[in-house]
Amino acid sequence: MNISRIEMTPVVVPARENAINSPGKAAPLHMLSVGASKGWSVQFDSLVKWILKIHTNDGITGIGESLRAVSEPQMREIAESLIGADPTNMNLRDLPIPYGRAYDGFECAIYDLVGKALSVPAYKLLGGAYRERVYCSAWFGQRDPEDAGRCASEFREMGYDCLKFKGSLDEDPVAVCKAIKDQAGEDFRVIIDPNTRWERPAEILPFLGRLEEIGNVWILEDPIPRWDLRNWRHLRRKSSIPLALHTAIPYAELFQKPQDVILAIQEEAVD
Repeated sequence: MNISRIEMTPVVVPARENAINSPGKAAPLHMLSVGASKGWSVQFDSLVKWILKIHTNDGITGIGESLRAVSEPQMREIAESLIGADPTNMNLRDLPIPYGRAYDGFECAIYDLVGKALSVPAYKLLGGAYRERVYCSAWFGQRDPEDAGRCASEFREMGYDCLKFKGSLDEDPVAVCKAIKDQAGEDFRVIIDPNTRWERPAEILPFLGRLEEIGNVWILEDPIPRWDLRNWRHLRRKSSIPLALHTAIPYAELFQKPQDVILAIQEEAVD
């Protein structure tokens, strides 16, 4: 089996109206720079992603989907480099593709392709099934408290019992969490993800205590810059809210690497 050609189709998938932020709130959430635009200045649903179809000479096709805002020249260069390769001979844990935002789409397509070639679902190539159901939270970007409470109540009616939102100090996260509790119930959990934008630990410790009093924050993800593990550890010791560090290969541009997980655990900086 050899890869004979790779189709790449650009698509833009806009979010439903008001699905990200409160109406009228301008809060772009794409954290990386795009062309001449700095990070946090472009909304992610306006960016191009790629649908990949990897075809083989045996008539098998693997389908994948890239992240948004991946470099088109890099995508095409990687596609060209894979022509003629036998995907069943590849090390699926270390594909011949540079780590970065282009990796995911090709990885998905290759796993799909190899699974079809071997007549097994892709999860078997990853070591087998771990669970039959995957826990899923609701999500939104940045909302004012009243709107956040309304959304949480609607999510509760849809069957969700957890909500993740993009925390920013432009809003009052304490007021948002209280509104969610008031409208969706005491057992409705919250994950706050500031994407490292709560930059000064001394300023956030007081309202972490107020969040503890409200009692519905399940996880605080990436509150402060990820390089500042000393203050991560300090926050962890001062607050009962569990801390989570987001580490992903697609963010190599932000110097994220798998070894960050080991270092954070060694420093007792995360839960």
